[in-house]
Amino acid sequence: MSPMKCPICGRSRDEFESPASYLPFCSLRCRQTDMGKWFGGFYSVSRPLEGRDEIDLIEPDEEEHGAADPQYRN
Repeated sequence: MSPMKCPICGRSRDEFESPASYLPFCSLRCRQTDMGKWFGGFYSVSRPLEGRDEIDLIEPDEEEHGAADPQYRN
């Protein structure tokens, strides 16, 4: 097994600032850089849409938003 490296900068585990605090990243900076990439659309979780996924995109589920939310009342 190869030694663990930070997925952002490539530092090896023995160079991590605080090994347990930011895993799998070496520092807060690398952790925040990764989050920024998710928010910026650089990463995605990709799989084919199934029938239920398409329904959820069109009609929000009342359980998800709650019956008291006026935006989702019929």
